[in-house]
Parts: sequence; C-alpha cells; structure tokens
Amino acid sequence: MKKWIIIILLFLITGIYTSLSGQDYSDVDYVGVFLEWTATSPASKPDQIRLDPFNNDIVWFTQPSIHGLAKFNFKTKSLTQYDTEGRYRPDGLVIDDAGVLWFGEQSAGTLGKFDPQTEEFEHYKVPYRKSNPAIPTVDKDGNIWISDHMNGRMIRFDPKEKSFLAIKAPTRHSWVVDMKADSRNRIWYSCYESNRIGVIDENREEIIEYVLPNRDSGPAFLAIDSNDHIWFTEWKSNRIGRFDPQRKVFIEYQFPTSNPGPAAITIGSDDIVYFSTKHLNSIVMFDPQDEEYFYTFQIPTSESGQKDGITVDENGVIWFTEFDKNKFARVTILPTEGFQVPGNSVPNRTIKKVTRMNAFKSIREYKKRVVHEVRYAKLKN
Repeated sequence: MKKWIIIILLFLITGIYTSLSGQDYSDVDYVGVFLEWTATSPASKPDQIRLDPFNNDIVWFTQPSIHGLAKFNFKTKSLTQYDTEGRYRPDGLVIDDAGVLWFGEQSAGTLGKFDPQTEEFEHYKVPYRKSNPAIPTVDKDGNIWISDHMNGRMIRFDPKEKSFLAIKAPTRHSWVVDMKADSRNRIWYSCYESNRIGVIDENREEIIEYVLPNRDSGPAFLAIDSNDHIWFTEWKSNRIGRFDPQRKVFIEYQFPTSNPGPAAITIGSDDIVYFSTKHLNSIVMFDPQDEEYFYTFQIPTSESGQKDGITVDENGVIWFTEFDKNKFARVTILPTEGFQVPGNSVPNRTIKKVTRMNAFKSIREYKKRVVHEVRYAKLKN
C-alpha cells in the first residue's frame, strides 16, 4: 500500500481570500464561515466524506479517480493519502463503531475495507456476476449493507463470517441508491428509477415499498433523524422529502426555484437537516421545527460539483466535497446576533451571507404500498 502525508500550510492553500473588514452582516439571520482546501492530486475527485468516530478533527473521504482514500486532520492541517494499489474506484463510505472504513468499489465488484490501525486494505468480492456495489451503511449488529446500483439489490456482508447475502428489490429497474439503518435495525433504501422508499423489517422477513406521491421525484440519498423519520433528496425534482413510518405519510418541501438539484443529505444531533445542491452550488440548512425556509449558503468556489459528499459533526460543523474542483471544505453556520468578524485573515476562509428561500410544504399519503416477502439472490459458493 502506498501512503503519502502532506502538511497543508495555511499560506500555501489554494483557496479564496476575502477581506472581512467593513462588512455588515446585520441584514441577515446567519452567516456561513467556509474553509476550503485543494486535494493534492489534480485528478483526485473527492467524493463521499465521513467524520472519524474517535476524533472530530479528522475526516475521511474517497477518491475514486485515483483509486484511493484520504484522511485530513483539521488540527494539524495534514492530509494523508492511501492508495488501494488496484483499479477499485472507492465510492460510498461508512465508518463502523471500531473506526474501520468500508466502501463500495464499483469497478471491481468488491466491498472494500481499510483498518486505520494497521493501515491495511482488504477487498471482498461480491459473489455474483456484474455487481456494482456502491454506497454502504452499518446496522446495529455490525453487518455492512451496500447498495448495488446495477442490479437493484441490497447486499449484506457479515464481517465475522466474511459472508454475503443479497436481497432483491421487489420492483424491477429500481436503481437502489442509498441505504440506512434506523433505531429498530430496519434497513431503509431508496429507489431512484421506480420512485419508491423501501424498508426491510428487523427480522429480515418482509419488505414494504412506498411509492412517492409525485412521479418526478427520484428519491436518492437518505438520512434518518432521532424520531426515525426518513429524509431524502429528490434528484429529479426541486424538493426534499420526509417519510413518517408511523403516520405513513410523505411530507415534501419544495424550493421556489425550478432546478436546485438537491444532492447529498445529512442530519445533525439536533435534527437540523443539511443538504447540498448541484445547480445552486450551495449548502442548505433546514429546520424541521420551523419548516418555513431553506437557508442557503453559496459555496465560494463556483461550479464546485458538490454531489455526493456531506457530513456534520456534533457541533454542527458541515464537511463536504467539491468533486469537480478537486476540493474538500467545511462550513460553520453562525447566527449574526452577537457575531464577531474574525480579527485574523486566513487565505482560505470566506464568509457568506445566508439567502433565505421559502419552503413550500405538502403532506400526502403514499401513492401505493406494496408488501413482499424477502427474496434472496443466488450466490456462488
């Protein structure tokens, strides 16, 4: 395994310098304090990003274009890159309770594992042809679940037994995008093409799929709040959505603009929702207790290509990747009441005022509910 450690000195960072003196922020509710860094390889294409479970100063992200992973330490400003030494293209990323990284390797048809303690990679071949493992999650039992974009399947991997199970999505041509486990250990998944949100029950015996009210939705990335409400972005529309499993209703929030491109989504410990937009080139904050507004913060780098990577720490600091511009970044959202403009100038720091947009709310029952038995796909021995 090849490994590079780069110390990123603040005055050498490729970034945007903004003079802060004399600016008035009293006319807005919030400001976003952005910090951006350029990845060392010009072809890195930072993708999905996750916080280290043991150190809030450390983030990890995948680099599919150079077949590697990267670790950034915010405190020391050091960037460490790890080469998989193969054509694996790490994509989606999750970190388990032990701090081990798991990631989809679409081009190789494998599930990747990286242990930061030993700094060793392992690759587990999905045991059927033409698999396309993409975005993983971890359930309450420590099993790794990963979506198969090509075959409409949800794959489960048992790290102890090193064995796979594959469950078929009941609806054909679904394109399973993302998967998440809720507090009851149910596995929720999104179906972009068939316009559904599905759930595998905690006993792994039954699948229920709920068809979204609008045909043009295209549910994609998922996040689950403390009440087990399922939040999702809609790639085909100008909305984000929430599904309430108890009430069995969809609640959707629509942008006033026609095509913001909701992309990746995450939820803070206070249930505040954050998501990115491809076409507005912004990070958006949404408070479910308020429900009236989308608070949008424009990313300083234009046409950044934010699409898949976003996460938030326990203090509400949002980290994200800029795929098209080969950057990774963080933004701290602060209320303007009592806000003090930082006295020191940092080359890669930019302060952006919030733009407040109306969120148009609609509550509708699911269009259709379909119950299926779990069907397992055949695997090679």
